[in-house]
Amino acid sequence: MLRSFVTASELSEAFDLTTGSPYLLPIHYSIRHELQGVFPEAKCSIFGYPYHNPQMWMIIRRNQFTRPHVFMASRTQLFITESDIDAFLMLTLPYLLELSEFSARILGIQLSTRMSELFSSHFDFSAPSYLSNYFLISETKQRLISKMTIQLAEGYEFTELDPDVRLKTKR
Repeated sequence: MLRSFVTASELSEAFDLTTGSPYLLPIHYSIRHELQGVFPEAKCSIFGYPYHNPQMWMIIRRNQFTRPHVFMASRTQLFITESDIDAFLMLTLPYLLELSEFSARILGIQLSTRMSELFSSHFDFSAPSYLSNYFLISETKQRLISKMTIQLAEGYEFTELDPDVRLKTKR
């Protein structure tokens, strides 16, 4: 069962449940912004699956000035089965069908791949700005990848994050 987080206490619980995972940063900060009323013109609907111990999350941010944004992510990139992903996606489908169009930010190759496979008859994922994916890669894998010659698909890029950005934002 998909859980909806609506009240202030439920949002606080969702905030706590999404703490500590780099994969959930877009979810975590969307919840924080909703709790703090940072973007009053962009209301969020927050969902977690499974109901009692959410590992996969979806945020639908409805902004009065742009098309809605959908964020999906899982707590970990590992140990999520395809059947769990499918169950999560099938439960989210009615909410997505309410949207005439949306931009999707899906974190995780398994989740984004299955979403494209299962929902391609409902949504057009061909536009580069429509479905975007980003991945966090461990330093060990970064070193391995840096030694490879990789041709990325059009619209994709490797970006090295600035390790000093945290220090800069704290000033």
